[in-house]
Amino acid sequence: MKNNDWLKLLYNPFSRIAGWKAFGIGAVIVAVSVYIACATGNYFSGAMNIRYIGPSATLLPAFMLQIQGLLCMVALMYVAGLIFSKGVRFQDVLGTVTLSRYPYLFAAIACFLVKDIDMKSFVQNITQAATNQTLGISHEFINVIIFGLILLVLVVWYIALLYNAFRVSTDIKGAKGIVIFIVTLILTDILNLLIFSLITSKFI
Repeated sequence: MKNNDWLKLLYNPFSRIAGWKAFGIGAVIVAVSVYIACATGNYFSGAMNIRYIGPSATLLPAFMLQIQGLLCMVALMYVAGLIFSKGVRFQDVLGTVTLSRYPYLFAAIACFLVKDIDMKSFVQNITQAATNQTLGISHEFINVIIFGLILLVLVVWYIALLYNAFRVSTDIKGAKGIVIFIVTLILTDILNLLIFSLITSKFI
């Protein structure tokens, strides 16, 4: 396989893998990602939010948040496809959207960089040190910066994958497709935030 082909697979694997096959592969990757993230005290929620929970993190709410986030995204994109596209199949939307989440695996692994850091205390200490002009470069500080940079790259990568998943599965392209995709993404995040509040109030 040529270098260009490998590069294309990184941001648009859906030309080769779609439908139920894409869903199967994506579901396995998502499940492993959720397990690893939970082991470090983190939950995935929304488009690609990582919420630090701490030692109290358990698998049930972790998987519930991931499943509801995925289903919200699939449902809204499928509805958008039904409204604005001539033909869309549910399994194509489900498969491509699920597979587009494979950067979550790298995000989950990156969580080990900050596994032993209490993020709430860390932010408070950084704020206090900055106020007192005594901010120093610690091992924790470096790890958090590296973690943040990795997440930034992964979020951009994930959004690119998600857009290609939307474009391929619904066949909505051009400026119209970009606008519909952005609106769908915003609505999904709002809906996820509401459901996150409900789930965390019951299980956390």
